[in-house]
Amino acid sequence: MERDLEFERLKEIQHRHQSDLLAIPGVLGVGISAEDGDYGFVVLVRAGLDAEAKIQATLEGIPVRIVHVKEIVAHETTRPEGFTSA
Repeated sequence: MERDLEFERLKEIQHRHQSDLLAIPGVLGVGISAEDGDYGFVVLVRAGLDAEAKIQATLEGIPVRIVHVKEIVAHETTRPEGFTSA
């Protein structure tokens, strides 16, 4: 139950910030991650572009991890819950 509330809180934070993040040239997507049992945000950035300097290290106190990608190819018509893309 507590983790469900935390996930919902992160979805609200993501919703408040995703438009600004996706407006940064080179940002391809924003999502919620769960590494080692801790929630955080992941921002997908096109490799070779300097978008990283414009992305905050945290969003409302939650850590942001930047992942450099070459290309994203959609294989499904639906996105996982908690993930948005440009």
